[in-house]
Amino acid sequence: MRLEHFALQVPEPVAMADWYVKQLGANVESAGGPPQHGRFLTVGGVMFEIYNTPAVQMPDYEDVEV
Repeated sequence: MRLEHFALQVPEPVAMADWYVKQLGANVESAGGPPQHGRFLTVGGVMFEIYNTPAVQMPDYEDVEV
């Protein structure tokens, strides 16, 4: 089994994608516009998606127990 990609719904996808590019050397493979501003990025052999869907409730990541 191979993981194709994973996705994160975040409040500010463009800013988060920019951070990954600057800090980790990620490559932006695809960039979409409003309202989701989705970004597909790669770091090494891993692809991940960062987006925001206003119609879907944002997960409360701070309240998750690890």
